Amino acid sequence: MEQQTQGHRQAIIAGLGWMYLSAALQGLSKLAVIAILARLLNPRDFGLVGIALIFTSLAERLGQVGIGPALIQRRSIDGDDVVTGAALSVCCGLLMSAILWVSAPFIADFFREPLVSLIIRVLSIGFLIDGLAVTSDSLLQRSLAFRTMMVVENASYIVGIGLVGASLALLGLGVWALVISHIAMRTIRAGLLYHYAPRIDGPGRFNRSRVRGLLYLGGGFSIGRILNFASLQGDNFVVGRVLGMDALGLYNRAYQLMALPAVYVAQVLERVLFPVLSKRQAEIPKVREAFLTVLELLALVSLPLGVFLLFAAEPLVEAVFGPRWGGIAPTLSVLSFGVFFRTAYKCSDTVVRSLGEVYRYAVQQAVYAVCIVLGSLAGSLAGGVTGVAVGVVAAVAVNYVLMTRLSARLLSVSAEELLSAHALGAWTAGWVAATLALTQGFIVTTLHGALAQLVAYTAISVSVCAAAGWLGAQLLPSRTLALLLPHISALVSRGRKRAHV
Repeated sequence: MEQQTQGHRQAIIAGLGWMYLSAALQGLSKLAVIAILARLLNPRDFGLVGIALIFTSLAERLGQVGIGPALIQRRSIDGDDVVTGAALSVCCGLLMSAILWVSAPFIADFFREPLVSLIIRVLSIGFLIDGLAVTSDSLLQRSLAFRTMMVVENASYIVGIGLVGASLALLGLGVWALVISHIAMRTIRAGLLYHYAPRIDGPGRFNRSRVRGLLYLGGGFSIGRILNFASLQGDNFVVGRVLGMDALGLYNRAYQLMALPAVYVAQVLERVLFPVLSKRQAEIPKVREAFLTVLELLALVSLPLGVFLLFAAEPLVEAVFGPRWGGIAPTLSVLSFGVFFRTAYKCSDTVVRSLGEVYRYAVQQAVYAVCIVLGSLAGSLAGGVTGVAVGVVAAVAVNYVLMTRLSARLLSVSAEELLSAHALGAWTAGWVAATLALTQGFIVTTLHGALAQLVAYTAISVSVCAAAGWLGAQLLPSRTLALLLPHISALVSRGRKRAHV
C-alpha cells in the first residue's frame, strides 16, 4: 500500500514538474509574443479577434461533445473506443462548422462589425483541426506523457503564434496576422499530437455499442465545458457589445496579464491531475490528499502573485505593452484580486470531474456563467472597463467558494482542513504585501523607467516569498513543503556533486 501511495505521489510530482516547466516556458514565450504584437497591432485588431474567438471556441467545445475527457476518465479503453471517439468528434465538428459558417453574418450584425463574419469563417477551420486531434491528445494524457505534451504545446505556440504571427504583423497584415497565426498554431499542434500519440493494440472499428457510453459521459463533460466557456467569455461578450471593440481590446489585454499564471496553472492541473486522479477515482483517501496538497500549492503560488500584480500593475503594463496601453493599469489592479480565485477553483474543478460527477459540475458552471454575465453587465454600466473587472472578480470568488464546497463534500474535507490549506499562502502573501507597501514609494521616486521598477518589484517579491515560505515551513504544517522539500534537497545535492566533479 505504501509503495502504491509513493508511486501515486511520484506520478503527480513528475507530471507537475514537466508541466510547470512547460507552463513557465510557454508563459515567458507568450509574454514576449504579447509584447511584440502589442507594438505591431492596435486594440481594435485584438478586439475583433477576441469576439470571433468567443464563437469559434464555443463551436469547438460543442463539436467535440466531451469525447476527449470521456476517453481519459474511462478506466480502460481499446481500439474500438478510440475509433468510435474519433468518428464522433469529426462528425460533430463538421456539423458545428456548417452552423458557424451560416451564423457568422448574424454575429457580425449583432456586434455591428462586418469584418467579424469573415474572421469567424476563417477561424472555424481551426476547431475542425482540433477535432481531428482530440483522440491523440487524450491518449497522451492517459499515458501520462507530460514531457511530450510540454514539447508539443511550446513548439506549436512559439512557431504558430510567435514566428508566424509576428512575421505577418511585420508585413502589415493587421488583424489577419492574428487570425492566420491561430490556424498555424492549431495545425502544428495537431500534427505533433498525432505523431507522438501512443498506438492502441488492434486496428479498432466503429462500434455502435460504445457510442452511448461515450456520449453520456462526454455529454456531461461537454455541458460543463460549454458553461465554463460561457463564464470565461461572458465578460468579453458584454464588453464587446456594450462598450465596443476598442474597450474589448483594452480589457482583453488586462485580463490576459492577470490570467497568465491562472491559465498555465490550470493547464497543469487539467493535464496532470485529471488523468492521474481518474485512474484512482475509487481511492477517495488518495484523491482527498491530492486535493488538499494541490490547493495548498495553488494558494502558495497565486496569493503572492496577486499581491505582486496589485503593486506592479503600472510598470508591468508599460514594460509589456508600451506607454499607449497605460490606461489598462487600473483594470489590471482590480483584476489582481481575482488571481487566486481564478487559479484555485480549477483544483476543485478537476477533482469533481475526475470522480465522474460531471452533471453536478455542469450545474456549478451554470451558476458561474450567470454570475459572470450579470457582474460584467452591472460593472460595464456603472464603471466601464474597470467596473467590469470588479464584477468579474466577485463572480470568480463566488465560483471558487461553490466549487471548493462541492469538492469538500465529495471528499469529506473539514472546514479546518480547508483553512489550513490556505494558511501558508496567506502568510506569504501578507509578507509580500507589507514589504511592497513599505518600499513602493522608494521604488517609484528613485527608479525611473517601467522596466527598472518592474525588476525591483519582482526581486523584492521573489526574495520575500522565499524567506516567508522558509519561515512559514517552520511555523505552519504544510503538505506541499513536506512533499517538495526532499526533492529540492535531492536536486541541490546532485548539483553540488556535479560541481565538484
